Amino acid sequence: MIWRAHMVTTAEQVARAVLQNSPYARCFACLATQVGVSEKDARDAAQVLIVRQDFGISRRVCYTCTRVDDVLIAAKSA
Repeated sequence: MIWRAHMVTTAEQVARAVLQNSPYARCFACLATQVGVSEKDARDAAQVLIVRQDFGISRRVCYTCTRVDDVLIAAKSA
């Protein structure tokens, strides 16, 4: 149960960060740094958000590190 509660909180933090960054996108490494979690936790949170169909994955240039990588975006931005 503790893991699940943690992931909901992390998912909310990740969602908030993605929406605040919009229209700019950050790769998972940079997004994780911004939120203050591990990259694995950011990716796990993204899975929760994608299943809810509120967010999706796109391949873009990261606004922070300028690498081309997968980024999490709001579904309406896809």
